[in-house]
Amino acid sequence: MAELRDDSPEFGPYRILGMLGQGGMGVVYRAHDTVNDRVVALKKLPASVADPEFRARFQRESRLAAALSHPNIVPVHDFGEIDGQLFLDMMLVDGVDLRRLLGQGAVDQDRAIAVLRQVARALDAAHEGGLVHRDVKPSNILIDGAGKAYLADFGIARETSSDATVLTQSGDLIGSWDYMAPERLSRAEVDGRADQYSLACVLFECLTGRLPYQADDMAAKVAAHLLQPPPAPSVFVPTITPALDAVVLRALAKEPNRRFESSTAMIAAAEAAAYSGETGRSANPTLPGPSKERDQGRLVKAIVRASGARRPATRKLGQPPVCPYPGLSGFERSDAAQFHGRDHVVTDLLVRLAEQLDGGEPVVVVGASGSGKSSVLRAGLLPALAGEASEREWPQIVLTPGPEPIRGLATAMAARSTAAAPEWDRVIRETPTRFGELCARSIGDATTRPVIVVDQFEELFTYGTPESDRLAYATALASAGHAAVVLAVRADLVDRCIELAPLRPALNAPVLLGPMDATELRQAIVTPARDAGLEVEPGLPERLIADLGVRGEIGYDPGALPRLAHALRETWNHREGDVLTLAAYRRVGGIDGAVSRTAEEIHDRLDPAGRQLLRTTLLRMVTVFDDGTAVRRRVDPRELPAPAIVDYLITARLVTVDGTGARLSHEALLTAWPRLRGWIDEDRAGLIQHRRFTDAVRVWAESGQHADDLYRGVRLAALTSWLDTARDRVRLQPVEQEFLVRSNAAEQAGQVAARKRTRRLRALVAALSVLLLVASGAVVVATQSQRKANAERDRADSSRQLGLSRQLAAEAAQAGGVDPRRAALTALGGWQAGDTVEARSALLAVQSDSYRGRMTGHEGPISSVAVSGDGKVAATGGNDGTLRLWDVPNRRQLAVLDDSGGWYRTVSMSVDGKLLAVANPTKQNVTVWDVEERKLVKRLPGVAIDTAMAGDGRTLAALTDKGVVIWDVEKWTELSVFQASPSIMMAYHPGSGLLATTAEQNVEVHRVSDGALVATLTGHTANVSAMAFSPDGRTMASASMDYTVRVWDTAQWTQRHVLSSSEGGFSSVAFSADGSTLVGSGIGTTVFAWDPASGVNVARLATRSVTTFGVALAGDGHTLLGVNSAGEVTVWSLLRSSLGNRANAMIAVAFQPGGDLLASVDGDGTLHLWDSAKSDLVKRIPAHRGTVFDVAFHPDGDELVTAGEDGTLVVWKADGTELRRFSRPGTVFTAVRYSPDGELIAVAGRAPIASEEDRDELLLLKASDLSASPLRRPTRAEERNEEPGQTEHNYPNGIAFSPDGRTLAVTLSGGKVGLWNLVDPGAEWTILPGHQGIAIDAEFSPDGAMLATAGSDRVVRRWRVRDGHQLDPLTGSDSTVRRVAFSPDGRTIAAAGQDTAVRLWDSASGRPLARLDRHEDQLNDVAFDSTGGRVASAGAEGVARLWDLDPAHGSKVLCGLLDRDTLADEWGALGPDRGAPPTCPN
Repeated sequence: MAELRDDSPEFGPYRILGMLGQGGMGVVYRAHDTVNDRVVALKKLPASVADPEFRARFQRESRLAAALSHPNIVPVHDFGEIDGQLFLDMMLVDGVDLRRLLGQGAVDQDRAIAVLRQVARALDAAHEGGLVHRDVKPSNILIDGAGKAYLADFGIARETSSDATVLTQSGDLIGSWDYMAPERLSRAEVDGRADQYSLACVLFECLTGRLPYQADDMAAKVAAHLLQPPPAPSVFVPTITPALDAVVLRALAKEPNRRFESSTAMIAAAEAAAYSGETGRSANPTLPGPSKERDQGRLVKAIVRASGARRPATRKLGQPPVCPYPGLSGFERSDAAQFHGRDHVVTDLLVRLAEQLDGGEPVVVVGASGSGKSSVLRAGLLPALAGEASEREWPQIVLTPGPEPIRGLATAMAARSTAAAPEWDRVIRETPTRFGELCARSIGDATTRPVIVVDQFEELFTYGTPESDRLAYATALASAGHAAVVLAVRADLVDRCIELAPLRPALNAPVLLGPMDATELRQAIVTPARDAGLEVEPGLPERLIADLGVRGEIGYDPGALPRLAHALRETWNHREGDVLTLAAYRRVGGIDGAVSRTAEEIHDRLDPAGRQLLRTTLLRMVTVFDDGTAVRRRVDPRELPAPAIVDYLITARLVTVDGTGARLSHEALLTAWPRLRGWIDEDRAGLIQHRRFTDAVRVWAESGQHADDLYRGVRLAALTSWLDTARDRVRLQPVEQEFLVRSNAAEQAGQVAARKRTRRLRALVAALSVLLLVASGAVVVATQSQRKANAERDRADSSRQLGLSRQLAAEAAQAGGVDPRRAALTALGGWQAGDTVEARSALLAVQSDSYRGRMTGHEGPISSVAVSGDGKVAATGGNDGTLRLWDVPNRRQLAVLDDSGGWYRTVSMSVDGKLLAVANPTKQNVTVWDVEERKLVKRLPGVAIDTAMAGDGRTLAALTDKGVVIWDVEKWTELSVFQASPSIMMAYHPGSGLLATTAEQNVEVHRVSDGALVATLTGHTANVSAMAFSPDGRTMASASMDYTVRVWDTAQWTQRHVLSSSEGGFSSVAFSADGSTLVGSGIGTTVFAWDPASGVNVARLATRSVTTFGVALAGDGHTLLGVNSAGEVTVWSLLRSSLGNRANAMIAVAFQPGGDLLASVDGDGTLHLWDSAKSDLVKRIPAHRGTVFDVAFHPDGDELVTAGEDGTLVVWKADGTELRRFSRPGTVFTAVRYSPDGELIAVAGRAPIASEEDRDELLLLKASDLSASPLRRPTRAEERNEEPGQTEHNYPNGIAFSPDGRTLAVTLSGGKVGLWNLVDPGAEWTILPGHQGIAIDAEFSPDGAMLATAGSDRVVRRWRVRDGHQLDPLTGSDSTVRRVAFSPDGRTIAAAGQDTAVRLWDSASGRPLARLDRHEDQLNDVAFDSTGGRVASAGAEGVARLWDLDPAHGSKVLCGLLDRDTLADEWGALGPDRGAPPTCPN
């Protein structure tokens, strides 16, 4: 056969020709069967499948599938096992699948029925043969060139007999969620009618172009199939007949017995119904009012357009570039071409509008502040509607309620109708139920359908609108008749909307706007830039998505989208040509810092008077409610004191001005800019007073300035007192000044009138008495006033310091990934400014980072660095012609060995640190120095430009005019001389027998003894700039300006890994002493560290914007030195606080009681033992088959126990030696603990996922004898919280012994928390209410008085053990909380969850203490050491992080890495308004 190649890979008798596709149960290849000489479809199942039961079932079910003989079923030729791997040999169909045809729009109603008729016959034949297909979907329906259809992939088929079990080893449901029948999801009995349901889903998709249940995630799809009634196809395609609707809806019935008796019967009924009766399009649309059929057709077209690919926008040549990102201000209708990533939401809105064209309730969009509701409506929905109907037919009326909602709605409606605003106002206020009638009578003609969009509907509450006006407003919109109404509501105010009875039906099923997934975010980031003619640097979208907080299936805070948009806009402002770069993104401060940076730039360029005006301007646009909540306020621009400052804010997109007024572009500014937050905190009470005042002024002005509405008495006195203290920052508007003047006049007039009504004699007598009282009272009042003023001033000072503390902490957070020195400086300053949660978090996080300071002295770029094995002495050479020695531990210069000029390009030191070889190519010499004596030992003869010293210091190589010369250092004799290609760098093999040299883009390896060429390594596409051998000589790394580091196996001289950077080329590489870490540096802002065995990046070290020319690692594997273009020697402590090679998710950690040993377990069954004091790996132990879920130490620290999904529990000595094990096949062990006396081991178990067997249980084992029968306590029958869609399982997740060992706390998957009395193990449990959803972990306080539990409801709950009373929950977590731990003294609670932060609280008060955020993926565990001074956290990215919790120690660390002599100068360089510089003790 011509298509076969001799070099094709072979699999038994099959020669693989190429891959056809890949699915959840294996890979399908195009293969040549050499025995039968035919081309087949060969399906290979995963090689990891090893379960004997699985293999037996596969053989049996494949035999049944092979026995099927039907013209529309893909035949199975053969099946079996080759080299331990299962396979299916099937006929190769030459054609396309239905999925591809649907994508091409090539399936009309006739063709769909013709194809599915054949598939139905195939299904019925399979059902008669005892098989259910279980995965009927378009991609499994193949159609050849003659139109014949085949049903493929019976590889996951299942018997219908009662003893048949699922085929997957894990027990997961097989099939596609979009087409899965409800009975399969609910574990009910399954027969051929489940396939009929899936076929009906395929028919629905063929008829309408969409799935019956569109959803973004698995949970939503499952809920829809189980709970939601299916929509009629004619909703989306009006030409579909009612009879065909009925057929499809019957086949999609939730109850199988309501479906057709067979798949063939269903398709036959569909064929008969397809052409019977009138279609929706044939209906006569001439009745009065808008045509539902016509408008539904338009909406269907809009849906298709919104769901399809859009034509990229183009920029004309010569046209100035326009930023494609809106920043904080959001997208408008004019930005529709740049709006991406929310197409599915726009589609959902259009579908909802289509369903409610008969005058249904409004469509309500609900999302968090910042989730993009306004953008979806303005740039998504409205342009989609405008594309299908003219402005006359579908006039769009867009508004926000504002401070006067009824007037605003009346004005907006009047602008589009023949009715005047007063008439609209009267109808809304007096007869709001007639709002729809007025719409029909006054807007357009009889066919007009107005589209009313009310954005920011929550303003109905935030502006203090009277209740009667709110109710009238809501009633009018709910009674809009044929008008289409869409409301956007902030999620936190939905409960207030529910108070409005007319809106309750609409709120029963709102359109929820949640976080975008990674694909949608990438689309929103990359597509607008591409359409604007810009490039996005590789790695930038990933960095943005990671910084936003997206972790696997865990979404980000949806309110972060405005900060993302602003960061993108600022990155565009700092772009490099037409490229959006990572460096620009870092310069603007990233997502969390860009808003603050932009605002700070405006603040910093103003003089003190301008800054005060800025403060006044911004606070004028903020209102604070009585509960302290701060929100934006819309103001008349004429109220603002400084138009020039407003212009600055508008230009920066921080303030938006339109016809309705000026206001902050987004509420994100209230939290993203610490300075503004501080200003609000400083004067929160005053802002509340100001809001009340402005509301009173508005009521007074609107009521005709009645005297009854003026302030008097206490209210006037309170206002006057506040204004006296706020004159420097509050500027009253003319109407407010008039209100105040008239209030004072009314107060004075009232006092005068009162005095006139008093009789003169009584006034005289009273006056005498009053004089005495006033005389004494004046002193009291004055004293009290002074005390009050002092207290107010102290509070203001305190608030100002706390605000400064938070601001500096925010600056530290945004500098952390770019400038570690600035991060350390601002973190220290923030902590010394005030003990805030933000400052403590920044201090503890920054002190855990790798940066440990710098050494300065060179007056130009430093080219190379070398360090002694003990890490005490380093040598550097630079372009300034100096050669210097450094005391690394104390970060000080030891000596200048030479300053005679030239360029010290290469320095190479012996491991013992005694000898130093250096090359000065400018002077064309190589010299050797005695480091201890600090004197020149030898100047090699001749011209030389490079050198490399052997690690043992006995020989060195020099690149000279004679070639490469190998010298005996002790005798100073030439051992060998050989020629090599022109080279700029050399590297010595640790065995001293080989030498690597550069040869432009290649590396040449020579034998030292005779210069013989051993190997030539090719692959780089630019000149090689550096090389290094691992200490054992088995690995070599080469660096190049082609942006890569290549790792080579020196046994075969083959390439093992290609490690790349998007920032620039590499100039240096170095291995750690044990060879476990490889470091590379060069152009860019990052030094990279990798695991050379796996090629995984294990660390990224920020370097600001300098090029790091050289790196060197000390013998401890942690002390890393880098030299850069700024003339600095940077010191890092590499991988001290981060343990693990990121190969597998870290699942659990435990500290050894009283020791430094830390145990960690991971997803591939490995137990790691670490020296936590030195951060070194002690031992790696393959412990289990599959994931290890938990690890715990014996109270005395001599033993530890691990438990895993393989159903085994293993006890180990602390040195890693196995002692004993317990096995319970068929159970997954998820948690394990020793009792306080070490006598018992408790272990929690459950059945594997999807297993029908009840293994929900707790086991108590004797720790010294695991062979003894355990005490078993089943948990499935225990109490549970009723939750929708809850399964019958109720397995234990977490367990904890009370300190006295008498009680075991158990968290259950059913949400409850059980307390097992171990004194009477057979007694009923004490049950605590637990958590909404799943209860996951529990921990007793050391005194046993409190129990802390964690769950999927995102809170930590505290329970008083003696009576089960629940204390206030600990909140703040963004996702499921997985682990909770008490410090040994019981004063602190730590929690870890599915976000990336460890959170700390004061256990007694519940006060937050810190948020430690340095992980890159969700957390699985957290544990305290025995001192309580440190915690370890385990992350899914494959590392355990160590955190020191003592702020005093953190301050000491940061002071140690900063320079006291320059501290004040560095602080001053940060800019003004940062308070006094931090101080460090000598």
